[in-house]
Amino acid sequence: MQVHARIIIAEAEIDYEWQEAVSSLQEYLKDVENGPSNVSVQTWTMPLYECKEKGTPAYYKEFQKMQCRIKPPLAVPMSFPPLVEVADRGCIPSASEVEIYIQSFLENNIWHRKLKDLQSASAEALLSTMSEIPSDKVVPGTSNKAFESFNSWRQKYILASPYEALEKRREELALKSQDREAKSSNGVGAISIMGTLEAYLRFLEPTWRKDWKQIYERVSEAEYEGPRGGSFRRLFGNSLTLGTISGRRIYYEAFEYEKARNGGWASPFGFGTFTAIAAAKYVESSEWYRLLAASTKEDGEKRGSHVRIWSWRGSLIHYTMSGEHGSPVVLVHGFGAFWEHYRDNIQNLAKEGYRVWALTLIGFGRSEKPDVPYTELLWAELIRDFIVEVVGEPATLVGNSIGGYMVSIVAGLWPQIVLSLILLNSAGAILPHDSTCTYLKPKQRTAITWATSQFSLLYLRSSVSQLLKKYYPVNPSKADKWLISEILRASHDPGAEYVMESFFCLKKPFPINWFLNRFQGKVFAIQGSRDPLSNGTERKQLFESYCPNVVFQSVNAGHCPHDEVPDEINKMILKWLQQIDSQQAGRTPPLQPVQSVQSA
Repeated sequence: MQVHARIIIAEAEIDYEWQEAVSSLQEYLKDVENGPSNVSVQTWTMPLYECKEKGTPAYYKEFQKMQCRIKPPLAVPMSFPPLVEVADRGCIPSASEVEIYIQSFLENNIWHRKLKDLQSASAEALLSTMSEIPSDKVVPGTSNKAFESFNSWRQKYILASPYEALEKRREELALKSQDREAKSSNGVGAISIMGTLEAYLRFLEPTWRKDWKQIYERVSEAEYEGPRGGSFRRLFGNSLTLGTISGRRIYYEAFEYEKARNGGWASPFGFGTFTAIAAAKYVESSEWYRLLAASTKEDGEKRGSHVRIWSWRGSLIHYTMSGEHGSPVVLVHGFGAFWEHYRDNIQNLAKEGYRVWALTLIGFGRSEKPDVPYTELLWAELIRDFIVEVVGEPATLVGNSIGGYMVSIVAGLWPQIVLSLILLNSAGAILPHDSTCTYLKPKQRTAITWATSQFSLLYLRSSVSQLLKKYYPVNPSKADKWLISEILRASHDPGAEYVMESFFCLKKPFPINWFLNRFQGKVFAIQGSRDPLSNGTERKQLFESYCPNVVFQSVNAGHCPHDEVPDEINKMILKWLQQIDSQQAGRTPPLQPVQSVQSA
């Protein structure tokens, strides 16, 4: 208003929180008193592709058939138009000042202070302190004392006066900044993002440059520890997310490098070096999932299904939310499924007075499928972060099949964010002696695991209809064309093979009772008695023998009772939630959820 602006320009992000922030700004401009009525908010984006046909098909192969042209990067502007004379240039806040602002804004929310601290330790690091694990079998990490750093932070900042706290934080950030500058003077930080990209693409070439050698070392380390080509994500994933370099620029530089290697000609067989291949695959895959997310949101609005997108570690995660009041409930699907698998549960629970979230785990459904090692702990950390960053307060977790095992891990490692558990035909072994368990890291991918995963994908694609009917013995009509087509669609997404291959790299996981016994909260296990994957009677005996905090109930259904007999399962879940609510009523009233920094 003070500079007489007529247009406010913002990037068109697919993330739900960002879109809400832009919408809030638009509403504010409409309601602001004594403000100009003609100020508009315009958004911009930089798509990778230029397509003649409009719309995004659901299948990746159909999208490839469109043969969209990859746009070249924009030319660097030689100058910028001057500011108007009445405009006050002011000063751009530094990163340190932005961090101070965010901390000061959120410090009044107790859930943010407590829950965010739980994200400081990885699941593997927690397992290393909660059980006796050899150091060579677990990734080094921080301790399991979840609130130790929180208490330290509280002593330094909360108990001091606001002015002293701010000054103390400024001093610490200044020291960190000096350390970073000292390290970058002779390290990788001294090289620009374009220089890093050039060094990465030329990784197979010898070099005398010290800064390039350090980048080579980082590439070698990442390639040794992770999947082939995974070094690109580690080096450039954050830069792409933050927008310091565009997908167009990366693809263009990779193309130009390959053309130079071939004497000025572009090879008809594609890129030849693994670095250029990794760079191109990453930006093409990321753009596909961005287009798919936008198309899914648009189609969902037409059908009355509100799809939201959450960016987690640089990957787009699909979820939905229903209900405005009541205790929070988070629904987690099983292997090969997605949040829509709870199609007949979400609205029913919300109508009964609960706030219901359902998410699609990374690597499944329409969520992104990056080339990362998929483990049960990765999915558990995703669920943990979802509760902390999206839900904003402890919730009851509901999980089917491996989803039940994942929510059990979350409850065992981070019980502070779980009100209770509901397991629907949960995966996970139950062993009588769980105190001697050790976590074994996944083995490296090999040609055998790759071949096995490819064969398994072909088998599942050809037999998904028959398999689903076995899993729905009571009501096979629920294994309908829509469910089959969505499972098949996801199996053709770029990166689907990485998920399947990761399963063949996993070693023996912890038994589920190891986590349930450490949770010590209320657990409701619902078991379909006609599940072809597990014996209901035997499962009941094991739960009763080794999980004293579990209430077991059998139902006449198969492996997915929530979808096969939803009315019956909804009644069971509602009765359980009401019992949990009555127990929570006598305790401290629930605190307000975390407010988004962006929306603020």
